[in-house]
Amino acid sequence: MAEWMAEQGAHHLILTSRTPLPPREQWERLGKSGSRQGFQVEVLRRLESRGVTIRVAAVDVTDEAAMRSLLGDLTNEGWPPIRGVFHAAGQADAQPLGAVRTQRLAEVMGPKVTGGWVLHQLLQRERLDFFVCCSSGAAILPSALMGVYAAASSFPVALAHYRRAAGLPALTVNWGFWEQTANLSPALREIGPGIIPAGMRPFTGGQGLAALQQLLEQGAVNTAVMPVDLREWQRQHPGANQSSLLANLRLTEGIADEATLATDEPDAASPRAALEAAAPEARRELAERYLRERISRVLRIAPEKLDAQQSLNSLGIDSLMAVELRNHVQAQLGVTIPLARLLQDPTIAQLAQVVLDQVGSVAPPPSALPSAFAMSAPTPAGPAPVSTADSTGNASTPEALADVQDLSDEEVDALLRQMLSEEEQQA
Repeated sequence: MAEWMAEQGAHHLILTSRTPLPPREQWERLGKSGSRQGFQVEVLRRLESRGVTIRVAAVDVTDEAAMRSLLGDLTNEGWPPIRGVFHAAGQADAQPLGAVRTQRLAEVMGPKVTGGWVLHQLLQRERLDFFVCCSSGAAILPSALMGVYAAASSFPVALAHYRRAAGLPALTVNWGFWEQTANLSPALREIGPGIIPAGMRPFTGGQGLAALQQLLEQGAVNTAVMPVDLREWQRQHPGANQSSLLANLRLTEGIADEATLATDEPDAASPRAALEAAAPEARRELAERYLRERISRVLRIAPEKLDAQQSLNSLGIDSLMAVELRNHVQAQLGVTIPLARLLQDPTIAQLAQVVLDQVGSVAPPPSALPSAFAMSAPTPAGPAPVSTADSTGNASTPEALADVQDLSDEEVDALLRQMLSEEEQQA
């Protein structure tokens, strides 16, 4: 972005980062190291070769006093008034919400929330041409293990609308995956290839900057920029099908509804056939492999990284995900996971045992259509399923869980516990 601004005619740039650059006499060595700082040095040299005056400051954007001091120094040194802001600071994070501690929450939220607000407060009286905040697609589309980062990335969106309402320039972009950023960020490298969800593709710096220029010229307030294969995304994230955003995009792209997409899954009944055909001593491994692969598709991590002794909660599986997993298992294997097992935070190995206990004792499912989509599929002729309802009219039978994507986490939890109580009474 710094080089892009120079190409647009910017002659003075102030670049800030929490991490200071080494002294200039060490730049020659850094430029050949292939490190992140080496990359920064290369950019600075290219900017200087264009005649751009640069001020690099080691300052934390969340430190209001330090930022105020920097702005004061620039005025005292005779720098021209600031005319534009790019707020690109952020702290990637990937872990289940239950494992997040207060300190880590503050570390992830700080750059985008506190940092964005500090810049707004200090520069709201300046005559800015633009005020651009970099947000993330994680704030829009479900991203397993990225809950805190998604929350942090939601603030710049609200800030852009707040500033526009006050008559101030603002643009927040919910970016997908820049190729260069994914390669340079230690946090993203540690998370691994699974950081990019199924159906998404990274884009080049040139593509991202072209989109940025278009958004600035159009006067946009908030736009997402991320190449997405909606068909693949919906297959891997069935719970997201009820998103109004995706519904609008499906209409724009002419994509079929959820029921049609559900039938696109190849060989949906093959896991059941494989289990029945396997020797008894090989069935446990097959059942655990099936569950690992199913869960890995939700979390976007390699199946081999999942430990069969890990519980669903520790893996980052919430109530909605757990019920969708239950629906897939029931549709593909003809196996019903008791609600009690879901509420007891089972391990993959324990769920595999539930599967093994039922394989061979029940008939395979009559259709490969996942029950998660049953409510939107055509209803066959014949008697309607019997169901009960609570005082609010909400269904309290397994049919309600088939449409789990319509429910909130709280509704799922309440429904699970009510159904568990019914199961215990029947037992």
